[in-house]
Order: sequence, then structure tokens, then C-alpha cells
Amino acid sequence: MKIDFNNPGHIKAVILSDCIYLSEEARKEVGLKYAENRYPYGRSNNESWDLRSIPSELLLPEDIVIGVHLKNKNETPWSIEVSKSGQVELHFEGKSVTPISFSPRPNFFDKKLSNGKLAQQEIVLYGKYSLSLFNRGWCYFFGTKEQCKFCSLGTTRDDIGADNIFNIFPPIAEEAAIMAFKEEPRIKHVDYCAGTHPDNNIGIKQQMDLIKVVSKVAPRGITHHLLTFPPDDLNLLAELKATGLNSIAFNLEVFDENLFKEICPGKQSHYGYGKFFKAFDEAVKVFGKGNVYCGFVGGLEPIKSLRKGFDELLKRDVVPSINWFHPDPESDYKNKARPSKEYIFEAAKAMSDIYLGNNFQPIFPGGTRNSLDTEIWREYFV
Repeated sequence: MKIDFNNPGHIKAVILSDCIYLSEEARKEVGLKYAENRYPYGRSNNESWDLRSIPSELLLPEDIVIGVHLKNKNETPWSIEVSKSGQVELHFEGKSVTPISFSPRPNFFDKKLSNGKLAQQEIVLYGKYSLSLFNRGWCYFFGTKEQCKFCSLGTTRDDIGADNIFNIFPPIAEEAAIMAFKEEPRIKHVDYCAGTHPDNNIGIKQQMDLIKVVSKVAPRGITHHLLTFPPDDLNLLAELKATGLNSIAFNLEVFDENLFKEICPGKQSHYGYGKFFKAFDEAVKVFGKGNVYCGFVGGLEPIKSLRKGFDELLKRDVVPSINWFHPDPESDYKNKARPSKEYIFEAAKAMSDIYLGNNFQPIFPGGTRNSLDTEIWREYFV
């Protein structure tokens, strides 16, 4: 494996494995000047300093976005430092690699809504360009003790993410979206996501209610994507499409069926491995080739198994997407190792062949924190 330090995609891939150290000087420089992490979903930082002061993302050259996953100074060769001239820099083994920045703090974060809440409690930006609505800040599987073993949604929402709104109601979603679109013309996409509901169909209908009001007020050209648990009634997919939704994702997490049952016990008992593929097939009929995604957590299964998953999805015209595993505190996999650099590069190369060979695009071409889909699409791993 050859790492090109002039290739920001390579740098991102390595940091996703190695993590990074935020120096004392850099912490003072950052403050609340940039977009702090709101923790609507999960976390991977268990450092002793104020986690609210940690930026959600750093920006590498060529507009590459990467999540800030921190380790102590002696645990990683990567660090964020401030030069004598005041420039924030990325260092590797004590040597400067490149100037960096952070995602700018959204202008709407501190504006109040009619319900008395701050806009940042209802909506956030994910990456530089994606407005994100994370509704239902709880997963049904935490209640049944069947949560996915890598997930920390429940504990995060009980702790550092507790002031995020649990349920986003449509009138407030519409108000917040109008504000966000007005204040942040950089927004290109809207991402909708939610914890699972005891009734899969009701969970989908709740998402529909949000998509309807937000898509109605969105500027022309904004795309809308939903990450969700599949409905039992697959006819609801056509109704979803009619709300203005452009693409949809169901996350299988791992392709190997035995690992799926082990790692995602709630998904197995509440829906089942085989039923996911029926949902994929129906979704492709509704949304079309290249607009249906299957998310994997990179690093939880052997490369050979992951490649089989890519091949199976390709047969069904479904696009693979990977978010790289990070051991969140208080998740069942809190002590599990991150994927190696070698694993990440091999998987990225395999995905590159699929994306470029089939004209697939990532969900959000502007890039996201813990995925390399955009970097693969932009040919950093050819």
C-alpha cells in the first residue's frame, strides 16, 4: 500500500484508521468559530476536555471533509497544530503536511424558533453542504436490548446529545428549513434520518410528513435523501417518492448473513436479512438504478465478504456506501479496533471499480465525515 500525502483522499483514509490529536493551541484557536459537533447520532471521542468545543469536521485541501475522531497525543501520528503565523495545520509525526480548516459554523445555529428552541437543536449541517434532520432521537432496538453492536445512539442522546430535540414536528421542520435555506445558500442536499420505530410503516409515514414540508420550501435544485428502516408495506415506497424524495438508503451494515444476525440482532428479529433484499428490489423499481443505496460499516467483516456484497448489490442496481467503523464509547463494540489502513484502501479500490464502471454517484457528492464515497467517485483511489 502506497500512501500519497499529496492526495487528500489518501490522507482522509489514513486518518479514519489512525484518528488525530487536537493540540492545546489548536483547541484555543478553534473555540466556537467553526461548526461544533452537535452529537445528534453518535460519538467516538471520549477525551477529558469539553466535547462541545470540538469541531465536527475538518477540511482538507480540495474540499475534502473528514470527521474529527480524537486520540491522545501518544496514540496517533497525526495532530492538528497552529503555526507561528496562526495557520491551522495538519501534522504527521511532528511534520507539517498541509494547511487545513474546519467546516464553518452555520449562520442559523443560534437563531430561535417559534417553539423557543435554537435551530441547532432541531437541524444541523452534515458536511459543508447537507442539511440534516435527525428525527426520533431513539432507536426501538435499545428498548428491546437488540441495538446494533457498533451503535451509540441511545447513550449519546442520554448524555452529550441530550439537548437535541427528540421528535421534530413538521411545522417546526418547515420553519427551521426556511431559516436554514435563507441563511446558508451553500446547502445542496437534505438528509433525513431517524431511529427505528416499533411499527416500521408508522416510522416511514412520520418521515414522509417531514419530507413533504421541507421539500415544499426547498430552493430549486436541492436533492432529498432518506436513510431509513424499510417499511413492511413496500407500497409506501411509491408514496415516499411522491413527497419529493430523490434517493433512499437501507443499511444492511454487513453482507455476511451470520454476522448480520450477530451484529444487528434487532434488524434480524424485526425485519430479517432476506426481507431487506426484497425492499432493495422494490426501491429500485420506484427510485431507479443508482438512486437506492445500501450502507455498510467498513471494518466489521472480511474484505472477501464485503466484495461479495458489492457484487450482489450490483446485480440489483443498488449502490454500496461505506461509513467506516469507529468504536463509540458505551457501544457494545467500544473496545473493537478500527479498520486497518490496508483494509480501507483495498475496500476503497473495490468500490472505485464499481462506482466508475457503472456511473454511480455518492449520496452526497459534497462529501461526508466518515465515508470515502465522494473521494472514490472523485477518483482518488483509482
